Amino acid sequence: MKRKNKVFICFIALFVIGVVMIDSSAASSEATVYVDPVSISDPAMVPDTQFTVNIVVENVEDLWAYQFWLSFNPNVIQGVSVENGPFLGKDTDPKRHPVVVAPGAGFDNEAGELKLYGAFIQFETTPPNDGYLADGSGILATVTFKVVDYGKSGIVLGEGTRISDKWADEIASTLEDGFFANAEVHDVAVTHISTNDYYCVQGDPVGITVIAENLGDFTETFDVKAYSVRMGGSGEELFIGIETVEDLAAGDRVTLSFVWDTTGVSAGSYYIYAEASTVSGEFALWTTNNIINTPFKGICVEPYEATLLESVVSWLNFAVRVTLPVAVFVTIAVVFLKTVTSVKIQWPTRLSKRAYIG
Repeated sequence: MKRKNKVFICFIALFVIGVVMIDSSAASSEATVYVDPVSISDPAMVPDTQFTVNIVVENVEDLWAYQFWLSFNPNVIQGVSVENGPFLGKDTDPKRHPVVVAPGAGFDNEAGELKLYGAFIQFETTPPNDGYLADGSGILATVTFKVVDYGKSGIVLGEGTRISDKWADEIASTLEDGFFANAEVHDVAVTHISTNDYYCVQGDPVGITVIAENLGDFTETFDVKAYSVRMGGSGEELFIGIETVEDLAAGDRVTLSFVWDTTGVSAGSYYIYAEASTVSGEFALWTTNNIINTPFKGICVEPYEATLLESVVSWLNFAVRVTLPVAVFVTIAVVFLKTVTSVKIQWPTRLSKRAYIG
């Protein structure tokens, strides 16, 4: 009996291991769409130099179509051209099943985007024959960029990126972005600001939370100043406070707290700003993220506290305004009812027989 139990337990264990292996195999078989090379870091990439990256798919089955959206830093690199790669349609007869390119809107080098480029295999039948669909790994497209300045840029695959099967259903895939740099940079930034409330009574403190980050490649020390500017006003800055961030390592962030004392501050709506000082070696290109603001909807003037005499007079005025119309109405109603009830009603008496006879 014990032997049978051991055999059964071994069988269950093997079954579970098999299921786990199947699941892990299925998980590892998900396709990947990525930028290749993943990283380009080369000081020789001076302005006006061009370079290319490939958009690659890996471990895909029955690929019928693809599309992708790229974003990049247009202050450092800009798009030049994009071409369909050799992978899609590699097994098709181009005369019978050509690959159709959908170029989309092309590059927007002001916004730093390549808007929805793609391609698909054109078939005579729907759905197409499996033998002509692409399997495996290969280059979907090749993108050429031009370097316009020194710095860093992501080459980021956007949310519109997808690969599709013969039913035009999306094939599950993982996206991996690329990166470009031709110089180490100094870049500090303020990336978040918020308040603990949207309104306050004049004189109440307002809590302000600020996040500062080091987006560059060097350890930095810098100041972060908080101030407010009244909406629709003269633009005058009302100083709130200043904090010094010391030895912030590359890639790190720090949370800072400020308190705005609104005593004597005029009622109204304000913008609250947080601004990081420029560090040594930080080009103007990288200072646009040194300042951030958030709207503060209003400071209300503190409510007036009336004296006891003023409170009594106010109450009497209210009583007169409310009770006088009611008293007049009640008086009129009483007089009317008395008048009605004092009138004697004469009902017609029954006619005599003589009256009937005439």
